[in-house]
Amino acid sequence: MQYCTADLLDGLCGVYHRDDALKLYCIAVLRVCYHGIKDDELKDAYENSFLSELYPGVALSKNTVCEFHKNVGKAYAKIVRFMRDRVSKLQGSHHLVIDGTLKSDESTVNSLSDYSRKARTKGTKDVSVLYAYDVETQEPVCSKVYPGNMLDIVAFRDFIDTDAIGKGLVIANKGFSVKTADKAFADNPGLHYLLPLKRNAALIDRYGMYEFEASLDGDPQVVCKKARIGNERKWLYSFRDASKAASEEYAYLRKNRDGYDAKDHGLRRKEFGTIVFESDYDCPCEIVYKAYEERWPIETVFRYYKDVNEFDGTRMHSDYSVISSEFICFLSAVMSSRIVKRFDSAPALEDLSYGKSMKVLERAKKVRIDGEWRLVRLTGKDMDVLTDLGLVPNLNFRFVVLH
Repeated sequence: MQYCTADLLDGLCGVYHRDDALKLYCIAVLRVCYHGIKDDELKDAYENSFLSELYPGVALSKNTVCEFHKNVGKAYAKIVRFMRDRVSKLQGSHHLVIDGTLKSDESTVNSLSDYSRKARTKGTKDVSVLYAYDVETQEPVCSKVYPGNMLDIVAFRDFIDTDAIGKGLVIANKGFSVKTADKAFADNPGLHYLLPLKRNAALIDRYGMYEFEASLDGDPQVVCKKARIGNERKWLYSFRDASKAASEEYAYLRKNRDGYDAKDHGLRRKEFGTIVFESDYDCPCEIVYKAYEERWPIETVFRYYKDVNEFDGTRMHSDYSVISSEFICFLSAVMSSRIVKRFDSAPALEDLSYGKSMKVLERAKKVRIDGEWRLVRLTGKDMDVLTDLGLVPNLNFRFVVLH
């Protein structure tokens, strides 16, 4: 963990006193390592992990953490400084995508908890988290929490202003009006939108967007097409994924097996596995497709830390505490994104899920013998994982236990 997240601690130390920076960092690490850990469990987890060896003396008792959350939330300007610093370091050739997710928050005290449009149907309250992520590095760059019932455009305008985001590709949705956001785009020429169209949209037929012209570079099962809309500075991008098309057609046939309509099937068939976007951004099809596809892993990471209340047995009562907890969730999301990428590069983890991979690391324990820390003997398979991840040297031999 330390070798791939050290820059986060450095960034925190650039904004906070080192003691506070270490608290934020350690809580974020513990949330990554122990999913669903509550605030009253942090102290024990810290003392029984290598964090207490690497960063000794971090105070994480329940009362200390509760008060700490409030103080971090009150000093919100420091969170903004941290986020802006990350945005300022974004490489010029990289693409920033702005999206959002809803997270459950059933507190009756904080004003951030309110019913979103989706929450009204499911009967729970939400907070809304807007985040920007780097398509190339595949990790979040900055984020901010809002009341669940705030209009998307209001939150969007505040987000780009607060975190000083001057460039990016906004993934629009049904609740986002591009026309309403015109001023925000006009004030920030580096911002662009990507709007998924309904499959029956008139523009699709008008420009023959289901008549694909090339396969997507790097993914031969996806075909694509790009077309300019008249003389406007707007473009259409269409894609068809053969694997998704097969799955959608199978689902359609199962659903309609008792009332099969050959004509309807023929009309719908060309739409299976497709998605079409309208955008004011002129770029290769690969950039658009990657931007849209990469949002799912990032959103999954955010949803992994899905409930702002699950970390504190007393629940997050104030706006300040929610802001603090969500900031730590952001740090955990960045860490998790990096860990996932590292896992993807390890051959020994090819067939293991993220959760099972973390279990392997959890089994890798050390004991102090003669003043030195030594790794407790593991199975050969687990040792292969640690070797692939570069956590232990490749000694090219194993201990054999004789029975």
